[in-house]
Amino acid sequence: DLGRLVESLLARGSTLQFAHWIIPPVTAAFLARLRNANGDYAYPDVTVLGGMLMGLPVIVSASAPHVGSPSTTSIVLLDAARVWVAQDDTMELSTSKSSAVQFLDNPTNDIVTPTMTTTVSAFQTSTVILRGTMTANWKIADPGFCAVLNNLND
Repeated sequence: DLGRLVESLLARGSTLQFAHWIIPPVTAAFLARLRNANGDYAYPDVTVLGGMLMGLPVIVSASAPHVGSPSTTSIVLLDAARVWVAQDDTMELSTSKSSAVQFLDNPTNDIVTPTMTTTVSAFQTSTVILRGTMTANWKIADPGFCAVLNNLND
């Protein structure tokens, strides 16, 4: 099936020079530990941090589709040369002396299974908090330069 994704992009005229696999972490973990009939790793260059799959770079992203019950996932092959990016060159900066910051890189604020975090008040610590916002968007220039393998079971 992975070979069919590559063939699909090649059939549309992709050179694969800027092609990347995009997979969720659960799929990367599965591929990294998958073994063949000889007991060797089936994809030795794939790790949970990325790597290479069939000679193409792997991007592991928690934003890749991983949904449903039972959960299913997707593997995407995208030729980045055919992605249009539009971005505003200006950045909006704002400051606050009355905000609070959570010192955790993945806060959940989930009531059912809360993740303990430390919240620090800018007011109480005489701190100024900066926030920068920049607008960007992207679109696939040609839908044939993105191939998706859907509904893979975890």
